[in-house]
Formats: sequence, structure tokens, C-alpha cells
Amino acid sequence: MTHKSMLTLATSFLLLGMLPGCSQQSTPSAGPATGAAETAEMPDAAASGEGDLHASGMEGMDGEHVYDGGAHQDHDSKHGGTFFMALDNRHHLEGVLDRPGIFRVYLYDAFTQPVSPEELQQTQAKVIWGDRDGAPTIELKPNADWSCLEALAPEPVRFPVSLTLLARLPGAPPTSRQELFTFPFSHYSHIDATPHPAE
Repeated sequence: MTHKSMLTLATSFLLLGMLPGCSQQSTPSAGPATGAAETAEMPDAAASGEGDLHASGMEGMDGEHVYDGGAHQDHDSKHGGTFFMALDNRHHLEGVLDRPGIFRVYLYDAFTQPVSPEELQQTQAKVIWGDRDGAPTIELKPNADWSCLEALAPEPVRFPVSLTLLARLPGAPPTSRQELFTFPFSHYSHIDATPHPAE
């Protein structure tokens, strides 16, 4: 190889090293223990003709996400539930199952601050209670103090139970696809020392 060829090759490597890296951000995945969404479509979503987008659980993750130039890394549970980051990179949500069978979904903005009552009301959400064929589907409504959406179990809770949330978050077009979040529960989210009758 001539001196000129070697110089050309070295210059090419130098220029390649100066190019900016790819800034594409991939959606993190999580194992079953974090409540990651399943990839299969749910029966009622298929029947409605709507597709689902699948989000991943964020419980215990250390990843950094960028929104409008700022970092928002707070993915800690606020209510003892399973935490998710929505696919729009603008909302977070947390699912909690409390006695005697109340499923609550807390909705947060990009920086994990609770959304306004107006945004909570704009959220369209329903939960499929269980993963068996014909599992009941229940619409979630704002609770009395507008801190979350909630739905009451249609039957006595038997653990383990898997709840699937289908949601259209604030700001999403009315015709947009619903996001799907799966919450596996092996027990109630809040354990207390008070004796309770057998369920």
C-alpha cells in the first residue's frame, strides 16, 4: 500500500469517528416480574377492531428517558404498585390492587407528577379482569377525590390474577390505538397486619 493510500485510509477512519452516533431510543423491555405487557392481542380488543400498542413495565429500572430536552428518571412506585412508562414518552402510570378488589390506576405526566382532573377525565380506560376466555371487561372511572381511575372486581379476587389495562391517554386522538398494560398480582398491593376473613 502506498503512503498516499495509507493517508487516505487514516483520514477516512478519523472522519467516521467524528460523526454523531445514532440517537434513536428503543423501548426498554422488562421481565414478567415487572408486569411487562404481553404481545398477544386481547379478545375484546380484537373484537372491537382496534389494535393495541404494548408498553413495558418500568418498576425498578434505571434507564434515562428524554422528554423536551430534560431527563426524567423517577420510575419509583408512588403507591406500592407496578409502574409503567407509556409509549408516548409523556405519561407514566401505576396499577394497584387493593382490598376488597379495587383496581386503581394512577396517571402521571412526564416528570411523574399527577395529571390534572381534566386530563384524568380525558383518559379512556378499561380493565380485562383475568386472562381466561370470556373474562369480564370493566370501565375505569375517576375516584371520589380525582386522584386516580378505579374499577371494582366483578367477583371475589382469587390469586394469582392478571389484569390487562387498555387505555387511550390524554392528548391521544380519539381514533388512535389503545395501549395495553398487563398487571400480574400474586397478592394485594398493600399488606397490613389486620386479620381479614378468608376470601
